[in-house]
Amino acid sequence: MSFEKQKADYEALKGVEHLDADLELLQKVMPESPWLKRKVINRITHHDAVLWALVKACSREEIENNRNPAIDVEAITAACIDIIAKIAASETKEEAEKLLDQVKESANPLTDDQKAELLQKATEATPDFEVMSKQKEMEEAKATLLSMDLDKAGYKDKIKVFSALDLEKTAKDKKNTTITPMLVAFKSNLQKEVESITEKMEGTKANPDGSENVLNETDPGKKELEEKVEELEDENEDLQEQLEEKELENKELQERIEAEGEISEEKKQQIIADYQKEKSTADPADKTGEEPGTEKKN
Repeated sequence: MSFEKQKADYEALKGVEHLDADLELLQKVMPESPWLKRKVINRITHHDAVLWALVKACSREEIENNRNPAIDVEAITAACIDIIAKIAASETKEEAEKLLDQVKESANPLTDDQKAELLQKATEATPDFEVMSKQKEMEEAKATLLSMDLDKAGYKDKIKVFSALDLEKTAKDKKNTTITPMLVAFKSNLQKEVESITEKMEGTKANPDGSENVLNETDPGKKELEEKVEELEDENEDLQEQLEEKELENKELQERIEAEGEISEEKKQQIIADYQKEKSTADPADKTGEEPGTEKKN
């Protein structure tokens, strides 16, 4: 190799960050080199000497290949696939974004095409959190409706459930039919659905021909049905407690208004406002998270 070629390779390969890798290569090709025995005092000058020894003994490709060992594509891809599986199971947008960043970082050593393929898979695996949020909202609205007494419920409570169940379009199709009859019909269908699930949970359900459709204990849908019914029952219980508490508050407020006798609407609204303010400050646990009467310890 000519001196000019060696000089060109030397200039192209300079970089003190490669000192350790170049020392390993020098140990392989020139184990007798004095630069292997000398203490590194100045990394830059030491690397210049090591590199010059290498370009005289090795080709530029050999030096570059030693600095960049073969990438284990299969291992990196497998690690990224594991992270993508976690993305698919993530419950929040923030969690999914953090995992996506991990995929990008892990795939960095791969080629652009390989990285693009993995990122595409990660994007496709990312849940649609907007749809998930809407589904959760609808499930909560169904549980609320099941526990709601539509004859006594206030308009605001009804319209909230009505909107969450996405019945507004149906109302338009029916030329703005009032919401109460529509909620009654929806609740009736929902109760039938719950009854159907309950019947399956009990193990049998009569078919139209009178025969019994037995739900086997190993039926893959049994666990899902059990979880669904348990979830609905828990939500109904919580909502029933909230409803009872609300009814007690309304009764107490009504008694206060009636005790005043005949009063103006303005006075009535003032009593309601005072009552709501009183309730919002009555329970210290609402704001502090501590039991009422608990003294704060220093």
